[in-house]
Amino acid sequence: MLLPDSVVAVDQDDSNARGEALRKAAYAPLTRRAVTDNGRELVEEVLRLITAVEVRDRQRVSKVDVFKQAIAAFLGDLLAATGPEGHAGWVQRPVSPRYFPDGGVSHCNFTAVREGLKKLGLLDEAPPVQRWLFGIVTERWCPRFRATPSLKLLAAQHGIQPTEASKHFIHIRSVRGLPTHLLRLKSASTRGRGGRPIAGKLMKIDYTDPEVQGLAQVIRELNIFLDQFVITGGIHHGYVRQFECGDHEEFAWDLGGRLYSLGSDSYQQISKADRLKMTIDGNPLCELDIRSSTFTIFQALGGEPLDFVNDPDLDPYALPGFPREVVKALITATFGQGRLPARWPQKASRDYRAGLLVEGEGLTGKGLGKRYPIARVRDAVAGAYPLLAKLQQDSAEPPIWAQLQYWESEVVLRTMLDLQAGGIPSLSIHDSLLVPLDAAQLTSDIMKKQFHSVIGAIPHIVPHLGNSNNAEQLREPEQCLADC
Repeated sequence: MLLPDSVVAVDQDDSNARGEALRKAAYAPLTRRAVTDNGRELVEEVLRLITAVEVRDRQRVSKVDVFKQAIAAFLGDLLAATGPEGHAGWVQRPVSPRYFPDGGVSHCNFTAVREGLKKLGLLDEAPPVQRWLFGIVTERWCPRFRATPSLKLLAAQHGIQPTEASKHFIHIRSVRGLPTHLLRLKSASTRGRGGRPIAGKLMKIDYTDPEVQGLAQVIRELNIFLDQFVITGGIHHGYVRQFECGDHEEFAWDLGGRLYSLGSDSYQQISKADRLKMTIDGNPLCELDIRSSTFTIFQALGGEPLDFVNDPDLDPYALPGFPREVVKALITATFGQGRLPARWPQKASRDYRAGLLVEGEGLTGKGLGKRYPIARVRDAVAGAYPLLAKLQQDSAEPPIWAQLQYWESEVVLRTMLDLQAGGIPSLSIHDSLLVPLDAAQLTSDIMKKQFHSVIGAIPHIVPHLGNSNNAEQLREPEQCLADC
């Protein structure tokens, strides 16, 4: 299979400086505004230049002020990337219209700014790429952008040096405004022809219900609290709490319940490595992950808790004879199907063939089922964890995954609310939290206490640090047992 030239150019050598720079490109959120006279003068100059080179069949539809806002947003991201916040000067941004929701820079204006800057020689652009393996797309990159030397010179002529770009173009929080519909309710998914999954549909919510009002008020206050802080390196426009299986006869606002950060460009959509480059009010962050969260909850609620207290290094997915990723894939499928699966899910099989499930395996084209027959893995898992072997799908019961997701969401949300009470911001990634580095130990202790309060067990909290080397090791689970 022939690959696009852009893929070949980037992948010839992983150590290639340009390839690495493109991979590590910072996200361009387009939420910056010019706040100094220097910044505003630069925007006016670029507006004049773009207007001079534009070739249009009709007069510009958008208002000048709105178009200047788009110029400032893109210039700010480009120039800030060449300073201390930067990633070798490159920024990345999806350019499809669906990535430009109402309230921010419009797709039309962004396109006009992008094309104008290119015509003026002020913008370098690297095209989108796809990486293919055995006919499967294993990686997609959206376009990358970089300020040219001409743009940097123009900025310098207006008194804006790359290291100070963020002082002239600052992020404005809540450009889209905080969400007004704070809860989301979906019906249960179904199966179509050939077993094809059909996602559940959004359902109406009665906001006059006192219970609904209480649930919404918690999220409203959390959103208002977090909106006080300046978040850089990732985008957050407020949370909605999503509940699942709302059409189930036993639904009682206790299925699902995860917090979703609004927008397809939110921090929840970027990699862990990029999340750890984020800051809150300039403070570096730590991501605290509940190890094997869903499985830990399942075992504890079933009366057979995993013993992280006496064995902090316990990895429940580590079974003899199988990679942990294979065991985890089977357990994940078990919760999704409500019972031990009879065959490997298609996604697990595709990921294995592409070398994404088990590092170094599958690249020869050998299938997951051939290498690890599911019957063997299923028997090993059932022997190690009898509760999973007893799990049977029951249409009268709410799906087990939705139940487990709810309890997990309760632990995470209660931890965030405890931190909020102490004036400490936190950001949810479903089974983990991003918090300021200096609040990592406190957050770990609170999370363990909340987990014990809700679930009745002590979890193991794994800290993931960014580039900071001054973090102390978090306390092990047994050190928190007495307090819980």
